[in-house]
Amino acid sequence: MKLITIAILTMLMATSALAISDPTPNTIGIYLDTEADEMCVDGLTEAMTEFTLYMILTNPTFDTMHGFLAGYHFEGVAQLNTAVLAHANATDSGSLGDHLVNYDSPVPTSTITPLMTITATYVDFEYGPAVLQLHGIMLAALTGNVPAAILDGNELFDLHLSFDDGSTVRINAGCNPVANESLSFDGIKSLYR
Repeated sequence: MKLITIAILTMLMATSALAISDPTPNTIGIYLDTEADEMCVDGLTEAMTEFTLYMILTNPTFDTMHGFLAGYHFEGVAQLNTAVLAHANATDSGSLGDHLVNYDSPVPTSTITPLMTITATYVDFEYGPAVLQLHGIMLAALTGNVPAAILDGNELFDLHLSFDDGSTVRINAGCNPVANESLSFDGIKSLYR
């Protein structure tokens, strides 16, 4: 009995230590925390609430990068305030929400590689939804529709989005998964009538 208890506790501790929201390699996302776990604000958010958000690259398959390009905007009732790059030797040729970043020297990557800190304000007094969308930059000559890392020789390496539709941080947009009617209890019950 004692061995079973120890085994269960060990398994529980191991799963919490491996908590990154998306294990997919070369994934970029914007999160509410620096551990790349939280993307949804629980409960209702009051108007004029400011948030600090973190753009993070997770599980890169390359050891260094020379820069990145990424764009983002809010669908809904929130506004972007500032963006501060995570590396002091970086220059940004873009603008707020549309970044083309180059590093003076290659920056080493890790499982969680911070790229920038963003501040935003939720502005709706009627609790409308706001979803931060992540995508490629608007400068069409430089990229397609997904963010990219800049590697040796200025090679663009397309990055995966944390969600296929580009959704990242969700404010007053519901944190629970969308119900799948075919898997709901009533749907299953109706199969046996």
